[in-house]
This record gives sequence, structure tokens and C-alpha cells, in this order.
Amino acid sequence: MHRTIDYLGNGLILASLFSLLLAATSIQNYGIESPWVLGGLLTFVVLFPAFLLVERRVAFPVVELRIFRQRTFAFANLTSFLISMPRFTPPIVLGLYFQSVLGDSALLAGVKVIPIPVGITIGSLIASRLVKFSSNHLVASAGSIVMSTGFIALIFVMNGHESYWATAVPMFVIGFGSGVFLPTNSTIIIQEAPTDRDRQRQRHTSHPAEHRLDDCHRRRIDDRGQWAAGRGPGPRCSTAGRARVSASTSTS
Repeated sequence: MHRTIDYLGNGLILASLFSLLLAATSIQNYGIESPWVLGGLLTFVVLFPAFLLVERRVAFPVVELRIFRQRTFAFANLTSFLISMPRFTPPIVLGLYFQSVLGDSALLAGVKVIPIPVGITIGSLIASRLVKFSSNHLVASAGSIVMSTGFIALIFVMNGHESYWATAVPMFVIGFGSGVFLPTNSTIIIQEAPTDRDRQRQRHTSHPAEHRLDDCHRRRIDDRGQWAAGRGPGPRCSTAGRARVSASTSTS
């Protein structure tokens, strides 16, 4: 099957995200009431729903929205998105904290946040062992709980007068939990992702008329003689549906 490029969808998502990024970066310089900020936010509010509407109708969309009907797949992606925000925040915030509050140099502040990547590395290695004794769902949940515990501990110990090890341990815990969560959650997303055949089936049966035709074929299998002739009980098929069922019955 010849695949075409979704030019309209590409243009809408590009314009909407550009508008959102423009608004977000202009707040600090021009304020929330700036025309650049308000215009960017308004453009995003208008274009992004239009992008979703287009993606539901084109044959080969940029983002196949139907795949998110699988709840495990959708929830794993949502969890990954929510955790990605606090995952990248600690190195930046702590680096600024060490420089602005504690007076460290930029080089020393960068060295002090090393426990986070060290924890990520060790957590990733251990996660591959843990999944042999448990499911990916339990390991990913445990990783997110460990990471949240590190965040909570870090909030209580940061007062400007703590020792370095009081912040190093929570940083390592955050990195360790992140390292456990990332590979296992990615595995869940890959395992639960619908195949091309599943997506084609969803696209094929998305119209009510197609549902009725599928009902005809299923009932033909259950009661081939009566249903193919249109005399059996059940949902009423269209003339085209009966013709397709009768043709398939006669050739089988």
C-alpha cells in the first residue's frame, strides 16, 4: 500500500508547538500580558485541537491516536511523560543551588551532582536482574516510588547549612529509582504497542457500517446457512453486507 505524507498534520503540530515554545520563552522577558505570550498561547489552543482532529481522519497520520485506546500502553506513556519532567530537573536545580546558595564554582557544582547519573547507571543494571524475578509493572512501580522518596528526602535536607552527604544520598536515590523505572517502563511500552495489523483492524472497524459488516461475517461463521441467506436472528445487515457474506459463503 502506498503511504502518503501527512503534510497538514506535520504543519499543524509544528506551528502549534512553535507557538507554545514562543509563549513559554517570552514570559520572562515580556511578561504574561505580552501580545507574544497571549498570541502564542491562543495559537496553540486553536491549532493543537485541529491537529488532533486531522489525525483522526487522515489515512497515514503523524500520530496514530487509536493506539492509545490500549490502556496499558497509554498509561505507560503518560507515566513516562510525567516522570520525565522531575527526572531532568534535579541536576539543573541542584547545580544552581550549589553555586548560588553554597557559593561553589560551576565546576564543583557539576561534580557534586554526579551521584544522580551514578544512581541511574546502577539502577539500570539492577533493573535487568529484577525483572527476572518479577514483572515489569512491579519493577517500574517500585522505581517510581524510590525516586519519589529521594525527592521528598531532598526537600527536607536542603536548608543551606546541610553537609554534602545529606544531599548526595537523596540524589543517588533519585538516580537509582529513575534508572530502575526507565528501562522497565520502556519495555512495557514496547510490549503493549499495537502492531500494524492491530492498527489496520482498528482503522477498518472504526466506522459503524464496518462494524455491521463484521457482525455479518461473525454470525455467518456461527450459523452459516441461515445467516448467509438473511433468515437468521441477529442484527440486520445491509444489502451490501448480505452480498459479501453470501459471496464468501459460496466460495468457501
